[in-house]
Amino acid sequence: MSPTILTVPGAWHTDDAESLRTKLLLPLVEDGKDVVVLMHSYGGMYGSQAVQGLSKKERERVGKKGGVIALIYVSAVTPVEGKTTLDMMGTDAKNLPPWVDYNETAGWVKFTGAKETMYHDIVDTEAEYYISLLKDQALNSMNTPISYSPLTDENYKGKAGYVICGADRVVPPAGQEVYAAVGAIDRKVTVEKASHAFFATAAEETVDAVLQLVES
Repeated sequence: MSPTILTVPGAWHTDDAESLRTKLLLPLVEDGKDVVVLMHSYGGMYGSQAVQGLSKKERERVGKKGGVIALIYVSAVTPVEGKTTLDMMGTDAKNLPPWVDYNETAGWVKFTGAKETMYHDIVDTEAEYYISLLKDQALNSMNTPISYSPLTDENYKGKAGYVICGADRVVPPAGQEVYAAVGAIDRKVTVEKASHAFFATAAEETVDAVLQLVES
């Protein structure tokens, strides 16, 4: 039976770990599905937190079907227990990237530089569409330490892969290599023309890369 691929978007796109786990991940594994969790950008942090206790290996030990069989990080931050997303980015609330605007009073971060950093290599009409879907993100979500990483969990040993987006301006390839190294992820595939918005610039090539990692 083919696995189900669950995509975990990055910041400005969706809710975080508890929502992902209860609304999407648990129903799939409880239905006996083998699940590949594909995590993008900030999704590498909350997506990793959400898979705790749901590996195929753990569920088999208690006689249950289904479970998480692979973790695929796509230009994603890799987790370290006790660290926040901002820690892993090497920054803090006072030194955010120039392509975001932080409203300190409200506690929200607006992605003001999306066109230049994520949608720089697609036509303006497409870029405008994708930008219209972006939502402000609570900085607190990026400044809260995680308590679990599957990358140091024996139940997920050898189950992680990393897709490097070669045209990424948000997390340049060198930074992605660092994140893969931090997570001790050896299985990597590079998609040269993929920007940080790989779904808009190199969707088919990224799917091929993901399948290559899952099948290896």
